[in-house]
Amino acid sequence: MNHEILEHLRRLFLTTLDDLTAYTLLHSCKDLEDEVISHCLNIWERRRLEEKGFDVFYFMGILRNENKRFENKINIEKNTLEELPPNIE
Repeated sequence: MNHEILEHLRRLFLTTLDDLTAYTLLHSCKDLEDEVISHCLNIWERRRLEEKGFDVFYFMGILRNENKRFENKINIEKNTLEELPPNIE
């Protein structure tokens, strides 16, 4: 995870969470692409979910769901590339 994303998470969540919840959030981000985390942060801010009463556990659900979408998109692209005929030179 790059420093900019970590700082964004700190600003939104980490300063107000207890140690265990902060660890859980960071652990849930551990294996995710920066692109997915950034996308989830944009969703959180754009929809103003904190103002609507949602908490960090809802954000972790967003992370999980968007990561599944991202992985599915990559698999579809991979399968599409495999179906293409080889280049003729």
